[in-house]
Order: sequence, then C-alpha cells, then structure tokens
Amino acid sequence: MKKSIPFHLFLLLIILQLVACSKPLPQLPANKGVEIDSAAVSLLTINKTLSFREDSLLQHYVNTKTIGFKKNKLGFWFKIERHTTNPTLLSKKQIQIEYQVYFMSGKPVFSKIETIALGKKEEIRGLEEGLGLMRTGEQATFIIPWYLAYGMKGFEHKIPPYTSVIFKIKVAN
Repeated sequence: MKKSIPFHLFLLLIILQLVACSKPLPQLPANKGVEIDSAAVSLLTINKTLSFREDSLLQHYVNTKTIGFKKNKLGFWFKIERHTTNPTLLSKKQIQIEYQVYFMSGKPVFSKIETIALGKKEEIRGLEEGLGLMRTGEQATFIIPWYLAYGMKGFEHKIPPYTSVIFKIKVAN
C-alpha cells in the first residue's frame, strides 16, 4: 500500500523551496558607516555664528542710520523709495535694472545697467528676492547681508568675502 504525503507537509516543502531560491538581501560593507565630516560641521557652525552677528550689526545700522526700512523674512532689509501701481516684476519675463552697489560705509563699489530674467538665478539671492518685491518703474534700496550677497568668496576683487552691501536700484518702465 502506498503512503501519501499529507497536504500540509507538501505545502511546507513547496514554501521552503520558494524561500530557498530567493535572492539574499545585499549587505552593506562594514566600512560604509555614517561618517561625520567634522570640518564641514565646524564651518557650518562658524558661518551660522557669523550670520547671526551680521544680522545684529545690520539691525543696529538700520536703527541708527535710516528710517523706513523693513526686514524681509529671508534676512535682507529693503525700502521702496519710489512707489508705482505698475505690474509686479514677477509678471515679466525680462526686466532692465540700473543699480549701484555700496559698502556699508557708503563708499561706492560699482554700478551696472543690465537686463535680467527673474527666477533664473542670474543674480545674487538677496537681489533676486528683493526684485521680486518691486514693480516696474520703482526705485528701492536693499541692505543685503554677506550670506545673501557675495558670500564667503566675495566678488571679482571688488567686494571682499563676508561683506554686506547696499544696492540702490531703479527698474525701467
């Protein structure tokens, strides 16, 4: 008489066969753990400290030297000198601007007339964000901290690293 294999035992054998044929999961090498770059952490801490100090210096500058400036949530100060009811610059593909850049001491650095496209990151972040607040035909002054201006590198031997700047801007109609 033939003995038959019980169904549950047969099913267990099929499952074991399927599991045994599956690919094992890849293992991470032991040397691929998470490493903390202490130099990068130190640089980040230093820059954060410098930016906080710069913000307090600019706050003091605005409180003692000027009237009517507002601080943007990004961290730069702005004052619209000449208001218009024209469309905002964000509605235009290209805009023509004329601007002068000054050190915080008031010493002029350079001036420029150029056509730019907003949103293309062609300009420093503080200027690009500030232009987003303006309308065609307006004039404004921006006080831009170094971390939104030319940063740790400066600009073409004209602006040293870690230097906040003032922009006086006119937007063409």
